[in-house]
Amino acid sequence: MTIRIRTSAVKDGRVVHRLLVAGLLLLVAAVGSACAPAEPDMEEMLVGTWEWTGTSGGVAGDVIEPAPGDAVATIEFTSSGTVIRRREGMEPRTETWRLGSATSIFDGEKRPALFFSDDPVGRIMEIGVGGRSLTLSDNSEDGFASTFRRGEPIDR
Repeated sequence: MTIRIRTSAVKDGRVVHRLLVAGLLLLVAAVGSACAPAEPDMEEMLVGTWEWTGTSGGVAGDVIEPAPGDAVATIEFTSSGTVIRRREGMEPRTETWRLGSATSIFDGEKRPALFFSDDPVGRIMEIGVGGRSLTLSDNSEDGFASTFRRGEPIDR
C-alpha cells in the first residue's frame, strides 16, 4: 500500500496542520479521560451511618416500617471493619464485617455481598445511585430485605 501526498498540500502546510490538529485532539481526549473521577469502590460507599427505613419479605411477604415515634435504628460501618448497630434505648451491638461476593439466588449472577461476624451467610448488597440508599437482602427464597438511607452519625 502506497500513500501519496500531494506536494502542493505539503508545501502550503495543510497536511502538517491537519496532523497537528489530529494529534492535539488525541492528546486532549487522553488527558480528559485520565482526569475523569474514579467511581468510588463499594467499601468507600458503605462506610458511614445508615438509618433503617424498612424490612420486607418472608413467606408471608411481611412489610415492617418504623412508625412515627418509634426508636431510630441505625447501622454504622467503619473503615476498620467494625459495624455498630444502634437502637434508641438499647445497648449498641458491635461486630465485624467484610465485603465479598455471592451468587444471587434471584438471578444466578455474582453480586457484592456483606458478611457479618455473627452470620456466615452473606447478604446481597445494593447501594443506590448517589450512595444515599442501601439494601441488604437475605440470599434465600423466603428471606428478608432491609433498606436503609444514608444518615448522620448519632451521638449516644
